[in-house]
Amino acid sequence: MTALPVAFAKDTAAACVAELLAGRGSSWSDFLYIYLDTLAGGSLVVGGQPHAGAGGNAGALGSLPLRSATGAQRSLPAQLLSVASLAMLEQRYAEAGLDAGAARDARALAAPWRAVTLSWLESAAEALAYAICNAACLVDLNAAIVDGKLDRGLLELLLARVDVALGHYDWAGAARPQVLAGEMGAEANVSGAAYLALHASFAPGAG
Repeated sequence: MTALPVAFAKDTAAACVAELLAGRGSSWSDFLYIYLDTLAGGSLVVGGQPHAGAGGNAGALGSLPLRSATGAQRSLPAQLLSVASLAMLEQRYAEAGLDAGAARDARALAAPWRAVTLSWLESAAEALAYAICNAACLVDLNAAIVDGKLDRGLLELLLARVDVALGHYDWAGAARPQVLAGEMGAEANVSGAAYLALHASFAPGAG
Protein backbone atom coordinates (compact mmCIF):
# COMPACT_ATOMS: atom_id res chain seq x y z
CA MET A 1 0.00 0.00 0.00
CA THR A 2 2.84 2.40 0.76
CA ALA A 3 5.69 0.96 -1.36
CA LEU A 4 7.84 1.11 1.77
CA PRO A 5 10.00 -1.90 2.65
CA VAL A 6 8.43 -4.39 5.06
CA ALA A 7 10.28 -6.77 7.40
CA PHE A 8 8.70 -10.13 8.23
CA ALA A 9 9.43 -12.28 11.26
CA LYS A 10 7.67 -14.79 13.49
CA ASP A 11 6.38 -13.17 16.67
CA THR A 12 8.80 -15.20 18.78
CA ALA A 13 11.72 -14.20 16.53
CA ALA A 14 10.72 -10.54 16.87
CA ALA A 15 10.47 -10.90 20.65
CA CYS A 16 13.93 -12.45 20.67
CA VAL A 17 15.35 -9.46 18.79
CA ALA A 18 13.89 -7.15 21.43
CA GLU A 19 15.48 -9.21 24.20
CA LEU A 20 18.79 -9.28 22.34
CA LEU A 21 18.93 -5.53 21.79
CA ALA A 22 17.23 -4.07 24.85
CA GLY A 23 16.95 -6.85 27.41
CA ARG A 24 19.00 -9.46 29.20
CA GLY A 25 20.06 -11.05 25.92
CA SER A 26 22.54 -8.26 25.29
CA SER A 27 24.84 -9.91 27.87
CA TRP A 28 24.92 -13.31 26.15
CA SER A 29 26.34 -14.39 22.79
CA ASP A 30 24.57 -17.75 22.50
CA PHE A 31 21.15 -18.34 24.01
CA LEU A 32 17.86 -20.07 23.53
CA TYR A 33 14.87 -17.74 23.76
CA ILE A 34 11.53 -19.14 24.88
CA TYR A 35 8.33 -17.10 24.73
CA LEU A 36 5.15 -18.31 26.43
CA ASP A 37 1.95 -16.97 24.94
CA THR A 38 -1.23 -18.69 23.78
CA LEU A 39 1.25 -21.12 22.24
CA ALA A 40 4.83 -21.70 23.36
CA GLY A 41 7.55 -20.79 20.88
CA GLY A 42 11.16 -19.83 20.70
CA SER A 43 14.09 -18.50 18.80
CA LEU A 44 17.85 -18.89 18.81
CA VAL A 45 20.80 -16.51 19.07
CA VAL A 46 24.22 -17.74 17.96
CA GLY A 47 27.34 -15.60 18.02
CA GLY A 48 25.35 -12.58 19.10
CA GLN A 49 23.01 -12.77 16.10
CA PRO A 50 19.53 -14.21 15.64
CA HIS A 51 19.82 -17.54 13.87
CA ALA A 52 16.81 -18.24 11.67
CA GLY A 53 17.95 -21.46 10.01
CA ALA A 54 17.22 -22.62 6.47
CA GLY A 55 13.48 -22.10 6.73
CA GLY A 56 13.30 -19.48 9.45
CA ASN A 57 12.28 -22.04 12.06
CA ALA A 58 15.39 -22.35 14.22
CA GLY A 59 14.43 -22.46 17.88
CA ALA A 60 10.82 -23.44 17.15
CA LEU A 61 10.46 -25.21 20.48
CA GLY A 62 6.71 -25.36 20.35
CA SER A 63 7.00 -28.11 17.74
CA LEU A 64 9.53 -30.13 19.74
CA PRO A 65 8.24 -33.67 20.42
CA LEU A 66 8.38 -34.64 24.08
CA ARG A 67 9.21 -38.29 23.48
CA SER A 68 10.66 -40.48 20.75
CA ALA A 69 8.37 -41.77 18.01
CA THR A 70 8.01 -45.48 17.34
CA GLY A 71 6.45 -47.49 14.54
CA ALA A 72 4.06 -49.10 16.98
CA GLN A 73 2.74 -45.83 18.36
CA ARG A 74 -0.99 -45.22 18.30
CA SER A 75 -0.60 -41.47 18.25
CA LEU A 76 2.02 -38.89 17.41
CA PRO A 77 4.28 -37.72 20.27
CA ALA A 78 2.94 -34.66 22.08
CA GLN A 79 4.65 -31.39 21.24
CA LEU A 80 5.92 -28.90 23.80
CA LEU A 81 3.19 -26.40 22.90
CA SER A 82 0.58 -28.94 24.02
CA VAL A 83 2.00 -28.79 27.57
CA ALA A 84 3.85 -25.55 28.26
CA SER A 85 1.62 -22.96 26.58
CA LEU A 86 -0.81 -20.57 28.22
CA ALA A 87 -3.62 -22.10 26.17
CA MET A 88 -3.18 -25.29 28.16
CA LEU A 89 -3.34 -23.39 31.46
CA GLU A 90 -6.45 -21.56 30.26
CA GLN A 91 -8.01 -24.89 29.32
CA ARG A 92 -7.37 -26.25 32.82
CA TYR A 93 -8.99 -23.17 34.35
CA ALA A 94 -12.01 -23.53 32.08
CA GLU A 95 -12.40 -27.20 33.00
CA ALA A 96 -12.34 -26.18 36.67
CA GLY A 97 -15.03 -23.54 36.07
CA LEU A 98 -12.58 -20.67 36.56
CA ASP A 99 -11.96 -17.49 34.54
CA ALA A 100 -9.34 -18.46 31.95
CA GLY A 101 -8.06 -14.89 31.76
CA ALA A 102 -6.27 -15.39 35.07
CA ALA A 103 -3.48 -17.16 33.17
CA ARG A 104 -2.16 -13.72 32.23
CA ASP A 105 -2.37 -11.87 35.54
CA ALA A 106 -1.62 -12.16 39.25
CA ARG A 107 -4.79 -14.16 39.96
CA ALA A 108 -2.93 -17.24 38.67
CA LEU A 109 -1.18 -17.55 42.03
CA ALA A 110 -4.22 -16.74 44.17
CA ALA A 111 -7.09 -18.97 45.26
CA PRO A 112 -8.96 -20.65 43.64
CA TRP A 113 -6.66 -20.63 40.58
CA ARG A 114 -3.44 -21.45 42.47
CA ALA A 115 -3.98 -25.22 42.79
CA VAL A 116 -4.65 -25.53 39.05
CA THR A 117 -1.67 -23.31 38.27
CA LEU A 118 0.74 -25.37 40.37
CA SER A 119 -0.36 -28.55 38.60
CA TRP A 120 0.29 -26.93 35.22
CA LEU A 121 3.63 -25.58 36.45
CA GLU A 122 4.98 -29.05 37.15
CA SER A 123 4.26 -30.41 33.67
CA ALA A 124 5.29 -27.17 31.95
CA ALA A 125 8.59 -27.00 33.85
CA GLU A 126 9.44 -30.60 32.99
CA ALA A 127 8.67 -30.01 29.30
CA LEU A 128 10.73 -26.82 29.18
CA ALA A 129 13.67 -28.47 30.95
CA TYR A 130 13.55 -31.31 28.42
CA ALA A 131 13.61 -28.80 25.57
CA ILE A 132 16.46 -26.77 27.09
CA CYS A 133 18.54 -29.89 27.71
CA ASN A 134 18.15 -31.03 24.11
CA ALA A 135 18.93 -27.57 22.75
CA ALA A 136 22.03 -27.26 24.94
CA CYS A 137 23.33 -30.58 23.64
CA LEU A 138 22.91 -29.39 20.05
CA VAL A 139 24.04 -25.77 20.42
CA ASP A 140 26.55 -24.78 23.12
CA LEU A 141 24.38 -22.25 24.96
CA ASN A 142 25.27 -19.61 27.55
CA ALA A 143 21.68 -19.33 28.71
CA ALA A 144 18.02 -20.04 28.17
CA ILE A 145 15.95 -16.87 28.49
CA VAL A 146 12.24 -17.34 29.15
CA ASP A 147 9.60 -14.64 28.85
CA GLY A 148 5.98 -14.32 27.86
CA LYS A 149 2.53 -12.92 28.49
CA LEU A 150 2.20 -14.22 32.01
CA ASP A 151 2.43 -12.66 35.44
CA ARG A 152 6.03 -12.06 36.53
CA GLY A 153 5.50 -13.91 39.80
CA LEU A 154 4.27 -16.92 37.88
CA LEU A 155 7.25 -16.68 35.53
CA GLU A 156 9.69 -16.63 38.45
CA LEU A 157 8.03 -19.67 40.01
CA LEU A 158 8.09 -21.50 36.68
CA LEU A 159 11.79 -20.82 36.18
CA ALA A 160 12.57 -22.09 39.67
CA ARG A 161 10.79 -25.34 38.77
CA VAL A 162 12.64 -25.52 35.43
CA ASP A 163 15.96 -25.16 37.23
CA VAL A 164 15.07 -28.04 39.54
CA ALA A 165 13.96 -30.17 36.58
CA LEU A 166 17.24 -29.52 34.76
CA GLY A 167 19.02 -31.09 37.70
CA HIS A 168 17.39 -34.41 36.88
CA TYR A 169 19.45 -34.75 33.66
CA ASP A 170 22.97 -36.09 33.18
CA TRP A 171 25.03 -33.16 31.91
CA ALA A 172 28.18 -35.16 31.20
CA GLY A 173 29.58 -33.94 27.89
CA ALA A 174 27.36 -30.85 27.78
CA ALA A 175 27.28 -27.50 29.60
CA ARG A 176 24.16 -26.73 31.60
CA PRO A 177 22.97 -23.23 30.62
CA GLN A 178 21.69 -20.66 33.05
CA VAL A 179 17.92 -20.17 33.01
CA LEU A 180 16.91 -16.53 33.20
CA ALA A 181 13.74 -14.46 33.00
CA GLY A 182 13.49 -12.14 30.02
CA GLU A 183 13.21 -8.42 30.65
CA MET A 184 10.92 -7.31 27.81
CA GLY A 185 7.72 -8.92 29.11
CA ALA A 186 4.34 -9.12 27.46
CA GLU A 187 5.14 -6.57 24.74
CA ALA A 188 8.40 -8.21 23.65
CA ASN A 189 7.03 -9.21 20.25
CA VAL A 190 5.67 -5.73 19.54
CA SER A 191 8.91 -4.05 20.61
CA GLY A 192 10.88 -6.56 18.57
CA ALA A 193 8.88 -5.80 15.45
CA ALA A 194 9.89 -2.15 15.84
CA TYR A 195 13.54 -3.16 16.22
CA LEU A 196 13.72 -5.44 13.16
CA ALA A 197 14.69 -2.83 10.57
CA LEU A 198 17.14 -1.13 12.93
CA HIS A 199 18.81 -4.42 13.77
CA ALA A 200 19.06 -5.47 10.13
CA SER A 201 20.64 -2.15 9.15
CA PHE A 202 22.87 -1.26 12.05
CA ALA A 203 23.70 -4.28 14.21
CA PRO A 204 27.35 -5.39 13.93
CA GLY A 205 27.53 -8.45 11.69
CA ALA A 206 23.87 -8.31 10.72
CA GLY A 207 22.67 -8.75 7.19
